[in-house]
This record gives sequence, structure tokens and C-alpha cells, in this order.
Amino acid sequence: MLLRSLYLMGMVTAMLVSAEDTVLFDFTKGIHGWKGNAQVTSLKSTPEGLAFACDGEDDPWIEGPPIAIDLSAAPIRLTLRLRTNGDAGGELFYGTGFAAGRSMGVPLVADGKWHEYTIVIPPQPRNTRLRLDPGARGGDDIVLHSIKAQILAAMEAPPTTPPKVLPCDGPELVSGDLTLRHSASRWGVFELAVAGKPFARSHSNDQIGVLSGRKASYLSLTNAPGKTVKQGNVLLSMATVTDPDGVSWRFSRAFTRGPDGTIKVTTKVTVDRDREVFHLPWLTLFPGLGTFGERKTQAVLPGVEYLADEPSSSEADVRGRLAVRRVVDDLKLCFPLMALVHDGRYLGVSWQRQDLPAAVFDSPDRTFGSGAHLFALWHPGVGTRRLENSIAPLDAMPLLAGKPLEFAFELLGGKGQSVIPAVQAYVARHGVADLPEYEGGFTGAVDLLAHGWLDSASNKGGIWRHAVWGDRFGPQKAADAVCFQRWLAGQTRDDALAERLRASAEEGLAKINGDLGSGVSHVRFGVLPYLLYGDVEKRLDQVAAAARQALGRFQDDGVLLYHPGKDRPDYASTHFAKHANGLAAPTVNQLLEACLLINDRDLRADVLALVDKQTKLYANTVPRGAQTWECPLHTPDILASGRLVSMYTMAYQLSGDPKHLEQARYWAWTGVPFIYVDSPVEEPIGAYATIAVFGATNWRAPFWIGRPVQWCGLVYGAALMPLADLDPIDGKLWRQLATGITISGVQQSWPTSDAERQGLLPDFFFPRRQHRDGPAINPGTVGGRLPEAYGKGKIFDRKVIGPHRILVHAPGAIKVGGDGQIAIDAWPKTPYRILLTGLAAKPTVTWNGKPATLEYLPQHGAATLLVEGKGTLSLR
Repeated sequence: MLLRSLYLMGMVTAMLVSAEDTVLFDFTKGIHGWKGNAQVTSLKSTPEGLAFACDGEDDPWIEGPPIAIDLSAAPIRLTLRLRTNGDAGGELFYGTGFAAGRSMGVPLVADGKWHEYTIVIPPQPRNTRLRLDPGARGGDDIVLHSIKAQILAAMEAPPTTPPKVLPCDGPELVSGDLTLRHSASRWGVFELAVAGKPFARSHSNDQIGVLSGRKASYLSLTNAPGKTVKQGNVLLSMATVTDPDGVSWRFSRAFTRGPDGTIKVTTKVTVDRDREVFHLPWLTLFPGLGTFGERKTQAVLPGVEYLADEPSSSEADVRGRLAVRRVVDDLKLCFPLMALVHDGRYLGVSWQRQDLPAAVFDSPDRTFGSGAHLFALWHPGVGTRRLENSIAPLDAMPLLAGKPLEFAFELLGGKGQSVIPAVQAYVARHGVADLPEYEGGFTGAVDLLAHGWLDSASNKGGIWRHAVWGDRFGPQKAADAVCFQRWLAGQTRDDALAERLRASAEEGLAKINGDLGSGVSHVRFGVLPYLLYGDVEKRLDQVAAAARQALGRFQDDGVLLYHPGKDRPDYASTHFAKHANGLAAPTVNQLLEACLLINDRDLRADVLALVDKQTKLYANTVPRGAQTWECPLHTPDILASGRLVSMYTMAYQLSGDPKHLEQARYWAWTGVPFIYVDSPVEEPIGAYATIAVFGATNWRAPFWIGRPVQWCGLVYGAALMPLADLDPIDGKLWRQLATGITISGVQQSWPTSDAERQGLLPDFFFPRRQHRDGPAINPGTVGGRLPEAYGKGKIFDRKVIGPHRILVHAPGAIKVGGDGQIAIDAWPKTPYRILLTGLAAKPTVTWNGKPATLEYLPQHGAATLLVEGKGTLSLR
């Protein structure tokens, strides 16, 4: 924690700069050509600086003219002196034009007092301009005093000569399948083996960057005399070196055996006189060095990279400078882990986010040219002392005499065919974040979503827009909107709001004119409107007719080929195949949904065979290719994870075969690297936000890494809830993740103070600024699993009953008792239908112990039962 304190206190006592501060803008002497957008009012120069207010609408900013001085030679440190009473989040854009990827967060302190904020930006071309976004809603009393610049001279990069393979002849430490053997006499030299095979080696030539006066140099640890001994479950390694100024450096490192397959590594550095260091290599590790080289099965850097046997920082998903992801801003990491798999074994490294190291991930290693892969944790981290993707730091930090700097990380190793065992090991050791809290709780969430359906610009009088975004997304009939409003009406404590919801639902039902399959939400329950309003037989006829046509889209081997649309980019051009799991899954799911509704034995056999072909094609692979309306087929994608979870969950409901449940569990785990299970910010909204894809739209922009797109996570979360009911191993985790994702979705939704977008979900969100942006999506995507997130039942449920695998579908939660009784916790206040499918013959049923009349549909092996209220169903 001392390292974090140094970062936060800004204790920088030396830096290499080529000039003193240059005042770019002194706003006490005029406006200097700055202007604001439509949300900025009363912009003027005052004796205190550039004063302005924001009108309370969303996303105000001020922007300046081209900067006169040359900023192209080196990185620039900008210092803004500012006071604000508005939002805590801010952002500074830079460049000849303002776009994603050319900005830095400014963590404004909204206390009305003066503060100085320092950020570092890359070298800039001529005519660069600046734009300041003072938080999502700004404030009514903001004053920008000045902006200063320093042209920085980067420190010398650490030497990157390839590592040597040195003997490790000292003691070893074994934890499960992970073995660490250390050199007896060399500091920092160790090797790692996993399940009996050599896997990785540490750097043989680590060096520390030191400032002496104004001169930067490197202190080599190659020949540091060391000693390593074993004491019980701990290896202790120690070394002492003296630098050219006569300062004594003492190093100690403890390797502590943890639970199976884990070793904690804690390093301390102590000096006997004050020093300033600009490069501290806590870990430099080369998986594959001297063994399997540059090959791998998979690798992952959660939030950033999800790789097969292919290079990191590639242009398959992102082109241009943003493709480089070697050293990334901590914000972009969904949780602090890097892992690599080869030959049925994985090795991972995890650490504490609050320690803020620079996480270096290069696979294969192009930094040192080792012929292997590179995992490293170095200080300083990305921020004011290091630019993204730079191994050359900008600043030094103090190392005080007699006060050690300490840093800890953990090694994880074991057997596995994919990165999933490494992700599981991380979660087992560190858990996931506590659930976020929406201030209004369940009641507040219900009312917020109700206002979204009723009062936002999504509502066009009984028809609804999928999203509010200029003239796009026109209004349409929406049976799902009708159902969601009926449910909300029964949950709100506001009688007037409930009446408005019921009236709106009735208006929408009239506009639907029988089209109960219509909808606008990303999360919907296809048969639910028919259970509420009838015409179930029509729905079953529709899915039966569409199923065979959908089945014909697949090749004999189960492949669904990608075909670029007319005048559209070929999104398969950077993929190694013309197909992907996320591309195929929605069509397979359409077929599975049909099989769950109609008792066509031949269709069921064909569809389950198709599911097994998907397993053969894609088992243990990366989820990708679900968003080819704008993203490359190759792009790792949480929406693909969600679609695949749904596929195998439905297949398991049909077959009862454990292999399908195992695949559902696998694909659920593939979604975890897209979730902030360790919050990247100390703001209210962060935990359980989800990254949609590790790439960019059209390979360029918007760039989605580090920018949550919650609707994609909500589709994944909606798929987790049914799996949670079925999975005895990880069901509790799936429910936690789905709940957290849902509550984060409520948090991210626009508040009622935004008249046009109230209760709507932003297409994307900026965690540092706590800023909502993009199309405002209708409330159904958040609301579909809201009751389950708060333990308030279900909007729709489906359960498998008995050895013949009869399926019960109902508007509410279904619970099957040990005595075979089926409890229906229904929410409608008016009569509704229970649907029974998978029937070989007409069953005999009772409702609340009394004989009940079925409408039997023998052509579909289905039956409906018209009932009212909550009750108990039995059938034979």
C-alpha cells in the first residue's frame, strides 16, 4: 500500500524535463479563443480565470484554439488549475480532432476549492487543440485558472537484451501442479514447471533504473550475490548490491506456498540513503523460454486480450496505434490477471489492482526478443510517470532510506486446455466484487424503469423505440414492452404510477393488433405474451414452420458461414475462418427454442446433433463473432458467451445430458474476462460493468476496450440466471454475476432528471467520468432479470419435470417439489396460461388440488391450462 500512497500523494522529487513550465493559457488575462458547447453558459474571463456554468443537461465541454508552441518532440505534462462544484469525473481530449483513444481522465474534486490536476499525453502534431469535459453534468460554478505544459524527456528505456537460460540449482517449492526452483546463488533467477514440465523462466538480467543527481542510469542485478534458502513452506531469497554512489541496496523475496497451484511472491527493496528510481522490475517472466517458445493454446489479459495461438496486439480486431496493447491503462483491465496455456497446462500471474504496476503482456515477446512470451509487472505504472505501451518511464519516484518498498503478486499454475482454469483459480483466490448498490433499491429500480417506458422519448403512444438516438430507431409495435409494463405495475408502490403502466400496456396491446411476437428489447421471453394474451397455438405453428428452414442454413459439419452484406465490409477478412461460435449461436438457439415448445422428435434429434457439432467445432475456444453488424468476426465478444450459455442450457433442458451442462458452464466462464469483477474505479459505478468486445467497430472506432457496453453484459447475465438454477457446481457464482450485472445496468441508466432518457440504458459508459453516452436503450434489457436480481421471483420461467422431461412454461417462478407438485408463483393479477410441452399424450392435471381442463394440441405435443393467481399444479 505504500506504493499506492506515493502515487496518490504525487511525491515526485525528480523528473527529466527539457524546459520549465510553459503557460499555454492564463485565463485571468482573457478567454484566448475558448468556447463551450450548447450545455455551457456564461463563459467569461474573470480575475480568477475562465468561469462558466452548465445548464444541467448532459455532457458539457469547453474547447480551445490550436496551440501555438511545438508539442511534437516528446510527451507533455499538462497541469490544469481548476475549481468546480459539479461532478467528480472529468476528461481532457487532445489532438487536431477529438476522438476516442485521444483523451485522459481528470479526477476532479468537486468541493469548490482550487486543485491542480496533472496528466501526461503523447507528443502532439501541429495545431493540436484541447477540450475539457468537466464531468457528465458539469456544475454551475466552474473556474479554470490556467493550463501549463512541460515537455518531458523520457527516461532511458530498460535494456532489452534477450534473457539467458541460467541454471536453477537451489531449493524448490511445490504447490499442487506448480513447482518453483530457484538459483542457489543468483538473485531473481528461478524457473517454473507445471505438471512436471518446464514452463517459464525469470529474467536473467533485471536492472533497476536510478537517478543520481540529474543523471539516469541502470543498476544491473545480473551478478548480484544472493542466497536462497527454504524454511518450511517458504523460499527466502536475499541479495545486497552497492551502486556507483556507494548506496547499499538490499533485496529480499519470499516465495510462499499457497493453496494448490499457487505461490505468493513478496519482494522488498531497501536502501541506506535516499534514492530515486524510475524502473523497478518486480517481475519479468518468460513463459516458453527454452521450452515451447512462441507457441500457445490460449492466453488472456481480462478486458484487453483473449487469444488463441496468435499474437497479442494484433490488427485482427483493431487497426492503427490502438492495436498495441503491450502496456495498458489499469482501467482497461477487468481484473488483474495474465495467463497463458500450452500443452494442457496454464500459468498465470495475479496482483492487487491498488498497487498500480505497469502490466506488460507481450505474446510472443517482441520486447526482449526472447523467442518466448513476456509477462511483467513494473513500476511506475501507466499514468503521470508512464505512457501507455511505453517501456521507457517518464519520472522517478522516491525510495527513502530505511523505508522499504514492497510489492506482492501471485503465481498460478495447473492443468487446463484453455485459460478458463486460470480464471477459475483467480476467482477462487480473490473472489468477485461485492454487489453494487442502487440507491433506491428494488423499489427505486422498478420506478426508474417504469418512467423509462412511460415518460422517456422511447414511448411514442403505445409503440416504442428500441433506443433514443436522433432520428434512428423508429417506434414499433412491442409486445415485450406491454408485458414488462404489466409486471412493473404489480411491483411499484406508487398507485398512480401503477395505473399509468396498466393504461400504457393496454394502449400498446391495442397497437400490437395480434402481433405478440413483436419486441424492442435485447432481453425478452418469446412465449410470454402468448401466455398472457392467448394464441399459443399460433406461436407453436410459427416456430414449427421456421425451424426446418433455419436448420437448412447449416452445412453438414455444423458450420454456419459468414456472408458479408452488400456494400458492407468483409468482417471475416481478419479471421482465420469464415465462421465463428457467436455467429452460429443465435440460429441454433432459435432451433432449440422451437424444440422446447413443440414435440417434434425428429427435429429434436437433428437439433441436438447440431449442438454436438458446435461442440466439436468450438469446444475450449474463444467466444467471438456475435456482433458482425459492426465488429470483425474474429473479435472476442461477451455476447457470444451469452448466446452459447443459452444454447447449452436449452440443450441440457432438452436432453438431460451432462455434457451439455458442462459446455454451458464452460461458456459461462468465458464471459468472466469481460466483467469488472474487480472495480477499476473508486466511484459508485464500476463493479460488474461489462466490456462488450476486445476490439473496435470497423477495426477503428469506437474503440471498446475500457468502455463498458452494458446491454451486451445483460444478455450474458440473462443467460446465466437459468443456468444458475441447473448448475450445482458454479450456480451461486452465476447468480452473483447476473445480479451484479443487472444492478450495474440500473446504476448506469439515466436518472429521472433527464426527461428524454430517464430510465433508459446508455449504449456505453465511461467509468472514470461516470458518464453515460450513446443511444439510450429501452428499459427491457435491464428489466428482464430485475426480479431475480433482487430475489423477487421471475417474470418468466421454464422448468423440466420428471423422467419424460416435460417442460412447464409460466409467467412467474416455478418450483418443483420432491413430491412432484409444481408450485407456480405467478405475478399476473388476471387469468393467464401455463404451457406444457414435450407431451407424448394428453395428461391429467389438477390445479390447487382440483381437476382442471386442458386445451390439448396433439400436433405439437403441447397443452395449455388457463388459471388465475398463484397455485400448485400436478400432472400425470
